[in-house]
Amino acid sequence: MRLNLASSLLVFGAILIGTGSAILLWTLGTPWEWRSLWPAPFMLIGVALILYGVLGGGPEGAVFAGVFLALGGLALFLSKTTLTSSELARIWPLFMGVCAVSLLVHGLRKPHGSRASYTVPSLVTLFLAVVFSVFSFNLIERDFLRFAVVWWPVVLVLGGAVLLTLTVLGRSE
Repeated sequence: MRLNLASSLLVFGAILIGTGSAILLWTLGTPWEWRSLWPAPFMLIGVALILYGVLGGGPEGAVFAGVFLALGGLALFLSKTTLTSSELARIWPLFMGVCAVSLLVHGLRKPHGSRASYTVPSLVTLFLAVVFSVFSFNLIERDFLRFAVVWWPVVLVLGGAVLLTLTVLGRSE
């Protein structure tokens, strides 16, 4: 298989990210051992599956599996090298947001008929990632349970707004 310019740039970009991350860990003086690199194969397989699913015309599940393996490997790598488990517990919504954005980008590249089956779940997941991030990073003084008890009707309002919008857009086509 011959790589075109976009494929080459993606591969080169992935190599730059990996190399830059390793050098950054070294320049920060982060104490890590080579045996802590065991999650690297999961990350590499994940990136390969993403590239295969997006560029190589692979099956739909390749992108999902790739994102899962790459982010799972990254979380394991960070837990073994730089971040403590309490820090990982705080930033987990960011991983959720990355998954949502990658699914959204993948969905927007789909034909019109199947686009909604990707974009709607990714937008919902992105919304939840933002909400969970607000509480995880203590941007709101309330705890999540008290917030949810008061603000849960917003889900009904947003759901109704989406249904009305889809109905109006469906009639105009």
